[in-house]
Amino acid sequence: MLARTPRGFRDILPPEAAQREQVVGAVNQVLARAGYRPIETPTLELLPVLEELGSITTTPFRMFDRDGELLTPRPDVTLQVARLAQAHYEDSDLPLKFRYNQRVFREQERGRGDVREFTQIGVEAFGESGRQADYELVQALLSSLGAAGLADCRVLLCTVDVLAAVLAWADGGPDFDVAVKAALHANDFVHLEELLAAADLEEEKRRVIWELPRIHGGDQALAKAQELLRGIYDWKLFAALWQQLKGSQGMLELDIDFSVMSSFDYYTGLVFEAYAPGHPGIIASGGRYDHMLAWPAAGFALYLENITEALNADD
Repeated sequence: MLARTPRGFRDILPPEAAQREQVVGAVNQVLARAGYRPIETPTLELLPVLEELGSITTTPFRMFDRDGELLTPRPDVTLQVARLAQAHYEDSDLPLKFRYNQRVFREQERGRGDVREFTQIGVEAFGESGRQADYELVQALLSSLGAAGLADCRVLLCTVDVLAAVLAWADGGPDFDVAVKAALHANDFVHLEELLAAADLEEEKRRVIWELPRIHGGDQALAKAQELLRGIYDWKLFAALWQQLKGSQGMLELDIDFSVMSSFDYYTGLVFEAYAPGHPGIIASGGRYDHMLAWPAAGFALYLENITEALNADD
């Protein structure tokens, strides 16, 4: 009985620990060269403070300290770094570029075998926006994946503000908008179909909401989305970013995929996910979140456990 670990937690033995150390070191070198400075944040945070910055729904533990403060282990490093930036820096300090290696704690359904503690290698940048800032962020991601030994990853790009534009155009009401975002966030297309069938919308509006998250590919995907949303959304920024990125990804496969906008929560613009061949999980994800603080912001995280599993998939 004494040899047990809690559900979703595990020991990491020397061979895996050495590999993790190598990956973290290689990625940190890339991020340091890109101008990201190291930070560390506390394991515990005041839950109400994090909830002011974003939705907190996946934390497995909530506890009161002797002062009566409600605490939680960090479920999300982005929210922590935003809190850190707000607490310690001012407009005159911008731009800010931080990097971190942190354990994150999230609840998982019992019986699925998913971990409740995992490690993120990530960056957050504050004070810069626009196409060049997004381009540099994606370049840092691509370089990090290469340094981790995953030069054959597939990176999927999207922009979530397109969904905001579509929902504003559809004018289905606040409750409808929230329900559609939740369905997309859960990749629940059955529920999305039910929502659209029950909504008091014109058929054309139903069709656009239904078809958009199914568009994926390269130039043809962008052209299809532009045609579908003609007059609804201005593609200038995203199209220019796509053209700039296409010739710079090296060995990595770069695609547009509008199902990635299911990452809608605090994100406001560019979002992306990375996948490795032979591994079902997300290797990295991130994007732009300009509304969390008074400053524009963007970042990404690499998921260390998924990276090592992908590296060892052929062993």
